Amino acid sequence: MEIAKFAFVILLIGLTSCNTKKVMTEEQYFTKSAYEVDLINSHDVDFKLNNETSLTTSFLKELEMDDGSLSLVYLNEQIPAIYFYDINTQQLIKEVLLQKEGPDAVGSPTGLFVQSMDSIYVISSSYYKVTLVNGNGEAQRSYRLIEGVKPNDNTGMLRPFTISPPVVINKKMYFNVAPDRDVYDKSYYQGKVNLVLDLETGEFRYFNNYPSEFEGGVWGVASVSFSSTYSEPKNQFVYSFAICDSLYVYDVVRRDMKGYLSQTSTKKKDQEPMKKPTNQHDLEYALQATYYDGIIYDKYRSVYYRVVRQPLELQANETPNFYDFHRKPISVIILNEELQKIGETQLENDIYQSSMYFLTKDGLFISKGNPNNPNLKEEEASFTCFKLRELEKNN
Repeated sequence: MEIAKFAFVILLIGLTSCNTKKVMTEEQYFTKSAYEVDLINSHDVDFKLNNETSLTTSFLKELEMDDGSLSLVYLNEQIPAIYFYDINTQQLIKEVLLQKEGPDAVGSPTGLFVQSMDSIYVISSSYYKVTLVNGNGEAQRSYRLIEGVKPNDNTGMLRPFTISPPVVINKKMYFNVAPDRDVYDKSYYQGKVNLVLDLETGEFRYFNNYPSEFEGGVWGVASVSFSSTYSEPKNQFVYSFAICDSLYVYDVVRRDMKGYLSQTSTKKKDQEPMKKPTNQHDLEYALQATYYDGIIYDKYRSVYYRVVRQPLELQANETPNFYDFHRKPISVIILNEELQKIGETQLENDIYQSSMYFLTKDGLFISKGNPNNPNLKEEEASFTCFKLRELEKNN
């Protein structure tokens, strides 16, 4: 039961078009001899939650308002509802209730694209559905993103999460997807990993593949999770795949991919595929593997952050459980706009939930909602603000 729960949670939390020639090259940027920056703990902020809202959510993101202020968008999948908080005061300023049934039904929401408080795209992964709702939760338009009646080898489940938020460019919405294939079969990594939806016509297409590092092996359920971020100045997506030391950059105009080395300094050996690719061996494998998690573009400081979940050393004859995944040490790699590594910071163990974060001019805010956090409060979503600090250079 614990293994099944692990598989389900990782799948939820947690590359060129078919008619375009695939281009993928590797450009390795070597780590600079001395780090230039690190992240320092500045302060905490706490958002009050009602008793029907979980400390964990598949989607939260900052939203810039018309007056330049920022709100925090927090999805409650259970009710379901969308909450808007004032980031400066941490006060709730708006609640949008969503419907699971009837003419305004949105399915089971797993993510959002928020244009404003009165124009919200609600994504339901299991329904393969996108619904545009207004500030009252009333459906304005819906899109069905599956061809035929059932999922198959040529379809994929939308991944509209905090670590892979949907992006709209020229009235087209871009998604990450998880192929509808058996994750314990090598053919899984031949499935497509992206989908683009034309918001005017409703047409969609799949594109892009997993990098070549995945070929010939099975890498466990956690490897299915991959993150992306969008840089508007360069009009490019940057992808962080779980087992890949390299980041991959997709140019929206050229539709090509390039890899840039971005390896954690703590990695001691290359990751090997699963020797026993089955569900029952997956959790132990995931706990002892290095997995790259979120990739975040910080437009305020023109840097990228790449989250790393490092291996957890298990004791002999230790029987792991799902919550051990939250014991994995976490570090954050810092890269400049050219994806050169300029720093790496280790976070305090058993405190942070690295799949929940948001950005402001103050810094990078990471959730303190790790289930192992001894100071966890069920009624508060607490975040630590990490500020970028320049390090003194040694002569």
